[in-house]
Amino acid sequence: MDSIDSRCLHAWLSYSSVWRREGLRWAQEQPNQWVWTPTGGRNQIIERGEAGLSPEADRATRVTTGHAERMPLMFANIHADLAKVIRVSKKGREPDPAANLYPKATDGLRSMAAVHGAVDSASQNGCWVNASSPMYR
Repeated sequence: MDSIDSRCLHAWLSYSSVWRREGLRWAQEQPNQWVWTPTGGRNQIIERGEAGLSPEADRATRVTTGHAERMPLMFANIHADLAKVIRVSKKGREPDPAANLYPKATDGLRSMAAVHGAVDSASQNGCWVNASSPMYR
């Protein structure tokens, strides 16, 4: 008997299919893996981007295991928003506030200051330190 089961348990998406005695399962908590059970065989874990996959699977895999599929889309959105802001600014118009939310240099400075603050704190046995950028103190 063939069956397909797609369910949401404990806020996790799970998908499994069974054809006669073979099975294929994917679960949201392990998004880089398919578990394939061949007829009369043991479960085999197929990882996204691993060696030995078909050319079609390689082509469909844009990023390797450990990197979120959404990363390329995130960078594309940042670049698209930045391009929109530059384009309208050249025309002397105000940019769309939603497009003007891309990370600025000051955001990078704050992030670097936080990292340096964490290092300073660690070197002082976990003592609280001022982690803000010197230009914002």
